[in-house]
Amino acid sequence: MPATLTEFHRVPRILRLSIAGTPMEWVSWQEAVCLYARELVVWTLGDAVLKIRGGTSRLDGSRSAINIHSIIACQGHGQTRGRTIPPLTNRA
Repeated sequence: MPATLTEFHRVPRILRLSIAGTPMEWVSWQEAVCLYARELVVWTLGDAVLKIRGGTSRLDGSRSAINIHSIIACQGHGQTRGRTIPPLTNRA
């Protein structure tokens, strides 16, 4: 079951891949939410590690939510922050 926002300190960073599957960078859950909201996430791997709940619609009363997965592949050009391959260690 995905963690809630109150448990965010235990949530690992999210691995961002290119659309071809090349590791690009580690992103925070906040950056991942922005990628999901901008509809740049093309596919995901792994379990959902976090569920972010949004506001309530005044039209139908439903509440928005985004499930964040541990590995996300995004379209577009990502910045690698000076690294060509993110470190893939046991800790990460």
